[in-house]
Parts: sequence; C-alpha cells; structure tokens
Amino acid sequence: MAADAMLPERGDKRASGLLGALTVLAACAVVYWAWLGSSGFGGTEGHRVIPGWTMLETRDWLHVTMFEQTYLRKPPGMAWAIGASAAVLGESEFSARAVSAGAATASALVAFLFAGRWFGRRWGVYAGLCQALTPLFWQPGRTADIEALHNLGVQLVVLALIDTLAPARWRRGELRWRLDMALVAACGFVLAVVMKGPAGAPAVGGLMLGLLIVCRRGFNAVLPVLTAAVVLAAAALGPVAMVVLRANAGAGAVKEDVSGFMWSWSTLFQTAQLPVAAFIAALPAAVWALFPLGRDARREAERGGPGAQNELRIARVLAWSWMASLGACVLAGLSNPRYAMPGAVMLAPLAAYVAKGAVSGAFMPKRRLIARIACLGHPLVLGVLLGGVAVFMAAREANWDPDRRGGPDAGAAIAAMLPAPSDPIELWADGLVEARPDVLLYASRLAHRNRVELRPLWRKASVKRGELPPVGALLALRTDARGDERPAYAGAITDGSLTPLGGASVHKFEFTVYAVTARR
Repeated sequence: MAADAMLPERGDKRASGLLGALTVLAACAVVYWAWLGSSGFGGTEGHRVIPGWTMLETRDWLHVTMFEQTYLRKPPGMAWAIGASAAVLGESEFSARAVSAGAATASALVAFLFAGRWFGRRWGVYAGLCQALTPLFWQPGRTADIEALHNLGVQLVVLALIDTLAPARWRRGELRWRLDMALVAACGFVLAVVMKGPAGAPAVGGLMLGLLIVCRRGFNAVLPVLTAAVVLAAAALGPVAMVVLRANAGAGAVKEDVSGFMWSWSTLFQTAQLPVAAFIAALPAAVWALFPLGRDARREAERGGPGAQNELRIARVLAWSWMASLGACVLAGLSNPRYAMPGAVMLAPLAAYVAKGAVSGAFMPKRRLIARIACLGHPLVLGVLLGGVAVFMAAREANWDPDRRGGPDAGAAIAAMLPAPSDPIELWADGLVEARPDVLLYASRLAHRNRVELRPLWRKASVKRGELPPVGALLALRTDARGDERPAYAGAITDGSLTPLGGASVHKFEFTVYAVTARR
C-alpha cells in the first residue's frame, strides 16, 4: 500500500510511532493549514468570530454578544477558542480558522493513537491518514465554525469508551486504566457540550447500541466508564453553565429553537433518506464499515487466533456503532446529513483494521483486493483524494465558492457610503446580521481605517417592529425575496424619513443601507 513504505515493519517502536505521527501531521498540514486565511469569512463564520473577538476586546469572557446583542444560540465554547487564538495570533481569518484546523489535526492524531493501540502501531498511520483525507472533514477543518472541535470532543468520548475492549496487555491496572479512559471521555464530553450542546448524543447512543449488538459483555464493561465520565463532565460543566447563564440573563437574548432541527412534516423525506445521504457523504471511509461484517470476517478472525478475534470485535463495534448513530439521527428527526458527522469519527480507526488485513494477508483474496483499493492502497485512489484536496482548497480559498464570495466587498460598499471623518455612526440591522454578519465586521474595520467609527448594532426586536434609529444613524435592510424587511418600514421609506444610500449583495442575500433623516 502507498503508506506501507513509510513505516518500518520492525525496529524501534518509538521511532515507528514518531514517523507515523509525522506522516499524519504532514497530511494535515496540506489539507487543513495551507492557505488557511487567504479568503474572507463566509457562511456562519461571522456568527462564531464576532463574539470571540468581542470577548477579547472587552475582556468579558462570560457575556456572549454579537454587535451588542446577547447571543445564546450556541454554547460559548467556540467564542472562547477563537478569542484565545486571537490573543496569541491576532484578529485575522487565519487565527479564527486555526482553531478548527488544530482540532482537525488533533482528530487525525487521536485516530492514529487509538487505532495503533487496537490494531498495531504500524497500522495506526492508516487511520490517521484516512481521518485527515476523508472529504467529509475538510470543510469543518478549514472553517471558523464549531464542527471540528465538536467532532474532536465526540471522538474522544467514543474512542475512549471503546478502548475498554482493548487487549489486556495495554492495561497498567484495571482500575487505573478505567479511570484514565473515564477522564479522557469526560474531557471529550466537556469539549463537545461547550461547543454544540447535546448534538453528539446520537453518536454516543449509537455506540451503546453497537455494543449491545456486538457483545453484551462489552456493554457491561463500558457502562461504568461512561457513567463515571458523565459524572465528571457534569461536575465540571455545572458551575460553568450557572456562571455563563447568570452573565447572559435578561430579556431579549437571541436563543436557538432546537425544535427547528428535529421532526417536521416538511423534512420527513430528507429525514428518511439521511442514512443514505450520510453514507455517501462519508465516502470512502463509509466503505470500511462493511469489512468487519459477514461470515468471511469471522472466518478470518478464527483463523488468526484470539488476537485477531479481539480486533474483529473492536472493528465490529466501530462499524455497528456508526450505523446505529445514523439510526439515532433518524429517530431524533434530523434531516441534514451534517448532523450525522460526529458519528463518522468512528470510521477512521477501521482503516487500520482494513489495511492490516489487506497487507498482512489475513483477509481472503477477494477481500484483500477490495481492501487495497478502499484503504488508500491503490495509487489512483490516493491520487484522486489528493487531487480533490487541491481542488477543494482552490474553490474555498480562491473564492470560487459563492458562500464565501463577497463579504469584504459588501463591507467595503457600506464603508464607501459613510461620510468623511465624523462622530461615531450607529448602524442598525437584523436580517443582514442573521444572514452574513461578517459584512458588518468588514464594514466597521474598513471604516476605522478611514477614521470613521461605525458602530453596528443588532436590533432584532426593533427592526421587526419597524422602529426607526435616531436621526443621523443608518439602517441596513435585507431586500432579497427570502428576507425582505422593507414592508415594516414602507411608510418611512415613502415619506422620506429613510433615504437610501446604496445597496450591495453577498452570496444570495441583498441589502440596502438607509440614512435616517427624520423621526416619524
């Protein structure tokens, strides 16, 4: 296989482990770090970046705000991480995205370490490489958003729990070993919850169901470790949650309506087809989940002895747990395959199982041939993935992706509408903040360079009521068909209380900026 020549078959284990880690890090450097900050923010990046940078600038790390509006749609974990990164690297696209790139790199190393424990250090490199090269994880790892860190948290939970099934030779003592894994899982719970709340529950629930399917004894072994991890995580998160909620108490906070992500008649078809969509999204890694299943896999393990049987058991737990996590997503009424992404962290370690069976000859001839192709063993497969990385980076960082296009340009358009250096100018908005808050971030920064202090304010309730800002302030209204805010201000626009200064567009959103010339 392609990576086979990279690692010595025998020799010093420490050197082998270091070479494997460096190989994984090299792949992550190409996929996640190259040209990381070469394009402007897009999508929902502004919703994560602005609260983090605001925390750094105000030194208030508890109150989560966006343009002076309390913002509690997501837990504060990503804002903390982006603020901390900016404190070290400065406020830039690179520093904001470095959080996710670091999390994606850590995920690849975690897959490398755990798979090496279960299937042999030589084979762990395949798991690390496959975690890095699976297209499903490219975008989260290069975006200032919450998925990469959330995936890392879920990965620590499920792999630490599965480690309770590892061979006894890895244990330094039964109780110490279980406590260590409970602590790792607890850290994973804390990370996942502060990033995205309970969104990782289908993956953890899928793991427990997978254990029940494969081996009830394994379920009984994991349950006490899971319980200890939950207790430790709750003890750590409880006081933090109380302090954060107290700091953000008060009417008017923008909160998430979780029911919007779950069962709905309008998304029933998408919910039903989620497992298929998630399988396709996780290719080629999804194929590896098929190898531990079936009679051929059991015959190979029986022929290989107790060690091979234990490896098959772990591989089957990984495969069944991932499939069970998809079922849990369907039961929860989720319709977007993106919400099934956390469970996919269980696929990468299967690459080590597949690679070992293919290279060592443990697999039967037909399965060996298929495995060599599926697990990066064929130069064409590796070439296609590396070519895909190059195209993906070009599309994302050269602004081919329409979701990233135009944020700085739209911000510059607003900055050009402002008068010469003057007193601070308020700019009220709602729909533009909901759609692309990065536009106002860029506008305020460009205005500052021109010695104009622009103060964007997210006034959700006021804009919905059609309330006018003070005379001399500005109002940005969305004007596209999906979110036209002009009807609430029709009278003010007609009688001249609002004077249009100009408009711009970003991705599929259009907006117009008005100057307030009179109060009605």
